[in-house]
Amino acid sequence: MTYRFDPELAAVVPMLPAVDFADPRALRAQIAEFANANQPDLAGVDVLDLRVPGPPGSPKVPVRVYRPAGLTGMTAGLLNIHGGGFMIGSIAVDDAACLDLVRGLGVVIVSVEYRLAPEHPFPAGLEDCYAVLEWIAKAAGDLGIDPTRLAAHGVSAGGGLAAALALLTRDRGGPPLCFQFLGYPEVDDRLETGSTRRFVDTPLWNRPNAVISWNAYLGEGVPGTPDVSPYAAPARGGATQRAGRPAGGGGRTAPAGRAGQPEPGGRSGGRPRPRSSPAVAGFRPGRRSRSWPAGRRHRPARAGSCAARPRARLPGRG
Repeated sequence: MTYRFDPELAAVVPMLPAVDFADPRALRAQIAEFANANQPDLAGVDVLDLRVPGPPGSPKVPVRVYRPAGLTGMTAGLLNIHGGGFMIGSIAVDDAACLDLVRGLGVVIVSVEYRLAPEHPFPAGLEDCYAVLEWIAKAAGDLGIDPTRLAAHGVSAGGGLAAALALLTRDRGGPPLCFQFLGYPEVDDRLETGSTRRFVDTPLWNRPNAVISWNAYLGEGVPGTPDVSPYAAPARGGATQRAGRPAGGGGRTAPAGRAGQPEPGGRSGGRPRPRSSPAVAGFRPGRRSRSWPAGRRHRPARAGSCAARPRARLPGRG
């Protein structure tokens, strides 16, 4: 089909690679190769790789912690959840974005390497994110994070997981979030938006890839059926759940996407907020001396994903 691209972006469109989610292993290998060939600039940021406790009965979850070099105070914390249609991606692909956010906002970021579908369908990835959120809350003092200023951040599938995480931690009575940033989040498995119907061969993301993504995450044939959990597809929740109310109450939600236009593939678009918008929820730097946890200092590493068994019980533990 022919699409109307923004004139400033139209020249770039032919350069975009074809992305086929039908072979996620091959796609992961391509992304890992790209990530390894583009090493990030770590100037001004301390980066540490850790493995933290995972969900009960599951292996530890790899995380990457980014902290302003020389930080001597308590500051806001951000749990970053990478995108990739629930099937691809890793903490390495978000290195540049996380480094920019740390330099620009002076916050501490913990990026999570959650388990990927189809090998580990819902709720495995979400449970990994929740386990890391719990760990951040417990380790906040060592990380230099003010636990009252903890936010979730994600784009694409990461945005969908961030929205689901806000619902899950609220309903479990877990660590409260003061803010969530949802960048063109993948939140609706029904694929009924106008853009989802029209964008059948757009670059990078389109309806065929969205169908593969949701089938991998929920199970073949499950997307679009009546009983899909709102913890899997947050758009399935009621208006109260989606009204910008992360756990703990009083939190804020900043959706970001093409203004006024739902994104293809069950993604929710909204009017982009200013980059400094986390401040509206008290998401701002502070000062109070804290130590730095022990772990492996980061050296630009191979991109990859972790593997473990999914858990199937939500929202309660046990």
